[in-house]
Amino acid sequence: MSDFQTTSTAAADTQLSLAAKIEAMLFVSAEPVPVGQLAAALDVTASVVERGLKELDETLAARGLRLQRNAGRAQLTTAPELAQLVERFLGLEAT
Repeated sequence: MSDFQTTSTAAADTQLSLAAKIEAMLFVSAEPVPVGQLAAALDVTASVVERGLKELDETLAARGLRLQRNAGRAQLTTAPELAQLVERFLGLEAT
C-alpha cells in the first residue's frame, strides 16, 4: 500500500461516523459480537458503543437490515418484514 493510500484510508476512517464503523464490523462478523469487543476494536468505552448502536438502529429502521441485540451482543439481520422476499430470492420455502 502506498503512503497516499495509507493516509487516505486513515483520513476516511476518522471521517466515518461511529455507527458506520460499528456497521462495518457487524457486517463482516458471522456471529453476534459482544459490545466489549466492539469497544476494544474502536478504542472507546462500552457506553460510547451503546450510543453508536442506538444511532445505527435508528438509521437501519428505514432499510432492509436490522440491528438485533441479545445478551450484550449485537448483530445485523435482515428486516423481518422482508423475510418472504429473502426466502424467495434464496429459493427457500417459508417455514
